[in-house]
Amino acid sequence: MPERAALLILVTLAAFLLAAWRFVRVFRPVFRGGPSSRFDQPARRIKGVLGDIGLHRRLLRYRWSGTLHALMFSGFLVLLALTLESFLKPFFPGFSLDVVGGRTWLGLGQEVFAAFIVIALAMAIWQRQVWRPARFRTSSAKDAWIIYGLIGAIVCGLIVEAACHQVMAGSVS
Repeated sequence: MPERAALLILVTLAAFLLAAWRFVRVFRPVFRGGPSSRFDQPARRIKGVLGDIGLHRRLLRYRWSGTLHALMFSGFLVLLALTLESFLKPFFPGFSLDVVGGRTWLGLGQEVFAAFIVIALAMAIWQRQVWRPARFRTSSAKDAWIIYGLIGAIVCGLIVEAACHQVMAGSVS
């Protein structure tokens, strides 16, 4: 096994262990709670899941923030395929989503939605630095900038990786 793959496995394992530890810490009070009836009021529960979670009904309560979050969320949903491919390639050389349109319609969609994320990121930075809504006074600016940096790094990394694959495949003159 190449050294890079071994390092990737170790980093991935460490990330999963950290996530599991955080999950247990955060949800410990929930696990201590008593039993709850989850099957009463089925119509109300289904309506809540579809409306509040599925359609993000409250998302557009603040139009600017809602729009940027909708752009970012939808972008990451579309980029999930590219992220999956990038993550699995070191473990499984030759793994590719080209069979489902990876370099055609799926690739075009990924580039469009990556642009949506970059636009949403610019909107978020504008909101935090220029507009400064009153509701942000109690939020951590440091955490926000860390998140912005990580989102930017992920999206830029995926865009550069996709561009390099196109150049290597000879599809760009």
